[in-house]
Order: sequence, then structure tokens, then C-alpha cells
Amino acid sequence: MAETTTEFDMQLAVMNYHSPFGGKLLIPNINTGYGEADVLMLSKAGYATEYEIKISRSDFAADKKKVYKHNTYEKVFRNEPFVWWNDKPRRKNGIPNYFVYVVPFYFNLDTLKVPEYAGLWVVGESGISFEKVPPCIHKEKHKEFWVGKIAHSLNAKYYYHYFSQRRYR
Repeated sequence: MAETTTEFDMQLAVMNYHSPFGGKLLIPNINTGYGEADVLMLSKAGYATEYEIKISRSDFAADKKKVYKHNTYEKVFRNEPFVWWNDKPRRKNGIPNYFVYVVPFYFNLDTLKVPEYAGLWVVGESGISFEKVPPCIHKEKHKEFWVGKIAHSLNAKYYYHYFSQRRYR
């Protein structure tokens, strides 16, 4: 893996690690309600893991601008109450059970500031090394929510790819 790693290369590494067999659902580039997940994995048991891929140091630094997302994940991890913009209590739908940053091997890990609620995987020539195991953000299962999100995302992609590009006479 060269120092010109693409997001697609990293997505492929994560998805190859989690073979799609064995009941796991893997979907790249899906809207979670808190932004787009580069890869979302839904286990057979109904637990979701979001993989956030960062291919450059500036990309990693820019992720801190997603203040609402990261503040919410942190509050849920610490079991603190959180509310939506209209001051109504919010369910944990859309918040994955685990959150992992995935970075290429040429990052200087000493300077990476990984949040307390996040894990860290490093992708290199010989595969993936697990620098920090992701802690559980919360234990609620939302299998129906995630399956619905995945179905909606696949439907939109299928429609765009196959139907909206065609011209009928």
C-alpha cells in the first residue's frame, strides 16, 4: 500500500477483513443520521460499527469540525443525557455501538488524538493492525433501524445507477 492510498483502498481493506459471510452486513458510504459513515458493519446480533476512514492528517484534523456528531457520541458513551435541537430527548438511533478510525500506516500515531469512545485501526502492506480496540458506546440494538437505513441507501444507489441515468424514447 503506497503513500497515495485512496479511501476506496481503505474501504476495501475493512470490508475484506469482515468477510460478508457469516451474517454481517457491510455497506460503504451510508448516511447514519449523524453524517456519512465510510463503512458501516451491522452484526448478525444487531450491533453497528462505524468505520471512519482518514487518508491524510488534514482529513483527520478536519473531522473535529463535526462537533455535533462527536459531542453526541461522547455524551452517549459517558451515559450523559443528550437532546435534539428542539430540546426533546433523542433516541440512540443512528449512533453506532462502536466507532473506529481507520488510517494508513504512514500516519504518525504518536500525534493522533483519538477520542475516548473511538478505536483505531492502521492499514498497512501486511494487513490491519489494531492500535486501539473500540469501546462500546452503548449496548442498545437497533437492527430494524439499521436494516432500514441500509435498504434505503441501497435503493437510492440502485435507482440512481440504473434508472435515473437512462433516457427513455
